[in-house]
Amino acid sequence: MSTRLVIHAPVLESEDIDPDSLTGMVRATKVAPAVRVDGHPVIDHPERDAVRRIEVPLNPGRHRVEVMVKQTYETVQVDLAQGETVELRIGYLRRKTDGDDRLYVGTKPYVDRAFSAGNSAVVKGVGCGLGLWFLMFAVLGGIAGAFAGSLGLNGAQAILGALGGATIVGLIGGVWLGFAGRRPAEDAGELAPKPIRMGGNAVVLPAAVDAPKGRPGIVLRVRPRPRTMPMIGFQRRAFRDARKRIGYEFYYNELVDWVSPPRVILDGQELGAAWGKWWIPAGTGTHRLRVEIDGIGGCQSVGVAEETEILVEREAKPVVAWFNFLAMAHRREQAQPALTSRWQQVMRRAKRYDDLSGQAQGEPDLEFETS
Repeated sequence: MSTRLVIHAPVLESEDIDPDSLTGMVRATKVAPAVRVDGHPVIDHPERDAVRRIEVPLNPGRHRVEVMVKQTYETVQVDLAQGETVELRIGYLRRKTDGDDRLYVGTKPYVDRAFSAGNSAVVKGVGCGLGLWFLMFAVLGGIAGAFAGSLGLNGAQAILGALGGATIVGLIGGVWLGFAGRRPAEDAGELAPKPIRMGGNAVVLPAAVDAPKGRPGIVLRVRPRPRTMPMIGFQRRAFRDARKRIGYEFYYNELVDWVSPPRVILDGQELGAAWGKWWIPAGTGTHRLRVEIDGIGGCQSVGVAEETEILVEREAKPVVAWFNFLAMAHRREQAQPALTSRWQQVMRRAKRYDDLSGQAQGEPDLEFETS
């Protein structure tokens, strides 16, 4: 038996355009998450493919799996025995309001629980009710249409009967699911992959796992600046397009845009480098936290670094390090023009790139936010 890792990936929506086209026709396209195993990409061009199943033959032992979707990263560790097949699923939740996208990687039950934990019981009830209404209206409408004559009903009576029956079923189903959904959600952490141990007793936790309660420390996440990522887009007047939307968001999961994992240093001690949610045990008091990002897409000369003082009290202290992805990509293009991203070419074609890069460079390269 072969030893292998099987990754089930969602098909993601993006915009597509040929930067060299004369018409600038915009169309919807499907892309895949960018995945690396032990530092090596498993899909050469995720920006061109809609891969649902990825099979990676591996040697027995411990392997690190990294996933990137639109500059949201997650890292997990898998242990493979001789002849074993391990399956992982990728779940991605887009949040346009605050840029706090969520990426879950693990078993199917873990990903399903992680998604359901963030769903409102009211929203689920309304969605269920509407789904049942449409389903029952189609079923009852078909029955009424087929047997209206034999039941002595005219067309209007048949439609009203179908509407009434569908409404009753939809209300009952929606209310039932709404009340059932008010029960506490099952903890996704029970099924999560094991944390990845780093230096200084720090660990990288799965996205759906909470930091230990009642223990002083730092919960660190490194994220792209939410004010800069939405800049990668253009108004419809920039291109001649087929769908006449007001604006387009354009971003590919290109491997050239893979940012080096952040290196974390606490009070002068280097803890390691990894993407994900860091739990860093630390005693109460003031600590010096430093984050370094070596580069982007193989270009090490555009790295960023910053440090700050963090006051830790009795509970975990949430910290977000916001890095300026667009400014890094711009400096990389200046240093190595061959590493230009497709989105940079499209923005230049739309005469948006100068404004885009100028706005991005006006933002800090890396800054910390505490709550």
